Amino acid sequence: MFFPSTVTRHPYVSKDAHHKITWGTPETLSCKYAKISKKIENDILITAWTSFPAGTSIHPDDKIVLPDGQSSKIVQIREINNHMGYPVCVDVYYGEESI
Repeated sequence: MFFPSTVTRHPYVSKDAHHKITWGTPETLSCKYAKISKKIENDILITAWTSFPAGTSIHPDDKIVLPDGQSSKIVQIREINNHMGYPVCVDVYYGEESI
């Protein structure tokens, strides 16, 4: 697969007693990227989507800076497999909860 866009990932390290997140050293990741507007279950509004190569590790508390400079909450991470069960990519959806 071809991944023409890039994002900056600040990996989740820890949370303190006040739920403040500490992130590690940022890294640049290749991906596919699209801005979207879609409502899914539990009243979550999806505002963007990225697709990373298979094997990319994304944590729900990672901070991802998208190609447009925005950073939204990760609301869903899905590993996509082909028809034979082999990993193809990791899809990440960003958005806002409780719309």
